[in-house]
Amino acid sequence: MTTQRTATTGDTPESCATDHSRRPPPLSPMESTYRVEREADQARIIFTGATGLTAPTVLLWAAPILGIAAALESKHAVYGLVVFLVVFFVGGAFVLGRSSSIGSLQNRRAPAGTVVVSYDRLQFPNGMVLRRDDIETLACRNVLDGRLLQVVGGGPGWAGHAATMGAAQHLRDANEILPIAWQIDVHSQGRTFPLVGCMTQATADAVFRELKTTLDFG
Repeated sequence: MTTQRTATTGDTPESCATDHSRRPPPLSPMESTYRVEREADQARIIFTGATGLTAPTVLLWAAPILGIAAALESKHAVYGLVVFLVVFFVGGAFVLGRSSSIGSLQNRRAPAGTVVVSYDRLQFPNGMVLRRDDIETLACRNVLDGRLLQVVGGGPGWAGHAATMGAAQHLRDANEILPIAWQIDVHSQGRTFPLVGCMTQATADAVFRELKTTLDFG
């Protein structure tokens, strides 16, 4: 006769512990990754890009919450409406400014996607194909590296103060996005074609080696 025992919360079987330890942690917004699916004479490189920063739109929810709280506290709806409008417009201006700052940096990065590579051709995520003989070189670079970002005075008064704060925030945003702004470019016939981006340096370096080996660039 055999006896079966069901694992309870306090049990830690060796097999369960081993399986759990092999699972990588979830990908954070500041990480990128890739996987390679090999077929007969080609490889599909599937990228998951780093999303990075997003504008804090959640702040806009503070407007109705504070507006309702002010109306209940004062027992006058007009006070709630005033608080709602002030918080909404001030918060909206901040969110719009952050969206513009982040967007101007994010848009410099090539998107992630799936690249198909073989010994004689390279297919881009958008479907464009280059023959191996038409590819002059591959380049791995950071699209934000080397760009001069300065915080300068915005002049006197509140407007100048706001401009200075905006420039300082843009610099902080750039420093946040810099580590995930790596991409691989393809040089062909005197032109530069962004292949894939939104990567950390670790991902970019690994994929760069994979491409060079498959295309036999030495």
